[in-house]
Amino acid sequence: MDIVEAITLKQINQCYPLMNILRPKLVESEFSDQIGRQNKQGYHLIALRDNGNPVSLLGYRLVENLILSRFLYIDDLVTEPDQRQHGHASKLLNWAVDLAKKNSCTALQLDSGFANTDAHRLYLNHGFTLSAHHLRKPISCAS
Repeated sequence: MDIVEAITLKQINQCYPLMNILRPKLVESEFSDQIGRQNKQGYHLIALRDNGNPVSLLGYRLVENLILSRFLYIDDLVTEPDQRQHGHASKLLNWAVDLAKKNSCTALQLDSGFANTDAHRLYLNHGFTLSAHHLRKPISCAS
């Protein structure tokens, strides 16, 4: 097993089927362009690979705000369904903690849907706490 950043077009495209499990609205033909746009905003896509194949993914950004100062925000964390309960997500979370420390971050932060109880258990077991409500107001944009 190795942990690598998906940088090349081939590496990014190898991540699509797995990311699509977490983000089913993604369109395969648009995925690499979306990752490229997000990369320009500081997004990084990290893959835990087994024999070169992604089995777990972590998408993150290093962010700074007035509440937390500098922190690592986890956008995405997903593991192949048949590879769950093998510690893959834990390896990526531990990797993220190490990266956050190296970058003088004060915290790791993420949002998780209310119904995602398996993920909540993982995060709570890794020392995350429920610290805020995330509120959203949809905006209709004219095309």
